[in-house]
Amino acid sequence: MQHQFSARRKGMMEFTHISKSGGTSFCRLAVDNGCQSDTEWNCLVDAFGDDPRYFDQSYHEILRRSWNTSCDDIEKPMKPRLPISCRTRRMWLQRHAQTAYANEYTAFGGFTSPVLAHPCRNMLTVLQLRHPYERIISHIKFAWIIYLLRCGERDSRAVYLKNRNRTDVWLALMPAPLNNYLIRSLLGEVVFNLPRGAISQAHLDIARGILAKHYDVLLVLEDENLFQASLRYGLGFQRLNPRHDNKAPKSAKESLPRDLWNLYDLNRLDQFGVLMARLDAIVYDAASRVAKSGVAVTPTPSPPPSQQPRCFPWDMDKPHCRDGGFRRRCTFKTADAR
Repeated sequence: MQHQFSARRKGMMEFTHISKSGGTSFCRLAVDNGCQSDTEWNCLVDAFGDDPRYFDQSYHEILRRSWNTSCDDIEKPMKPRLPISCRTRRMWLQRHAQTAYANEYTAFGGFTSPVLAHPCRNMLTVLQLRHPYERIISHIKFAWIIYLLRCGERDSRAVYLKNRNRTDVWLALMPAPLNNYLIRSLLGEVVFNLPRGAISQAHLDIARGILAKHYDVLLVLEDENLFQASLRYGLGFQRLNPRHDNKAPKSAKESLPRDLWNLYDLNRLDQFGVLMARLDAIVYDAASRVAKSGVAVTPTPSPPPSQQPRCFPWDMDKPHCRDGGFRRRCTFKTADAR
C-alpha cells in the first residue's frame, strides 16, 4: 500500500538508469504502460544533462599518442553537470507534458559530499539493477562497439584498444563503469569521479542507506519473477514484457580481456543492490496472496499545448513558466492485478 500511496501522490516518475542494466527497455515499457516520455533519448531530457559518462578523455588521448586519427574526442566522456534542482526538473516535465524521465549519470546533491546525494523525492523513484559481473561484460562490449563506430576499425584495433585483452587498459579508460558503478551512481559527482579502486566500505554503507531510504521501487534485470512482481505491485504496470534493446553483436566478445576475473573482486561491493532488492520480494509475495487488485498507470488527459514561449530548466522562475503549464500525470489507479 505504501507504493500505491506514493505513486498516486507524486504522479511522476524519475528512473535512475544504471547503464547496461536494461534501462532502455524499461523506458519503452513505461511508455507502453501510459507514461509520457521521450523514447528517442531513452527517457533522458537533453536539457538536464543526465547523459551517461563512460570514458576518461585524458586516457583516450594517452592511447592515441602521436597517431593521427579521426576521433580525437570520444563519445560519452567524463564531464561535470550543471546543477538543476528537483523542483525545477518537475516543473519542466509538467511544462512539457512528460510524466517520466531518466537520469543516466549520478545522483544530485553529492557534489561536495556523498551524504548529500539524493534522487528527486518529489517524484516516484525507480532504480533498475543488474548483477555487476554481467553488467561489466556488457559495458566492455558496448564500449568496443562505440570505438569501432566512432574511430573506425583500423584505429580502434591498432591504436586505441590494441591491448584490449588487459583489464588495466579498460579500467584506466572507464574508471567509473568498471569499478562499483552502482555505488558511484548513487553517491553523486564527488564519488562518481573518484579514481579506480577508491570505492570503500564507507561508500558502500552510505549507498546502502540511500537505496533503502530514497528509492520507492527496485527492479532486478536477471530475476524475472521479482522483476514482473515489481512492475505489477510496485508500479502498477499491466504490460509486463519489455522490448529488449541495445544487444551487442556476438563479435563484441573479442573485446573482453583475458584476465576479466580481476574486475570481479574490484566490483564486489556493488553486489549489495541486488540483495536489497530481493527484500521487496517478500512484500510482493504477500501482496499477491492477499490482494485482489493492484495499481495501473493511466495518464490523465492533458490540455492542448500552450502557445507560450518554450521553457528551459533555467527559465522556471519566469512568469510564463512558473505554473508548470501542463498538468498531465501518471495517475496510479486500482485495477485488476491478475
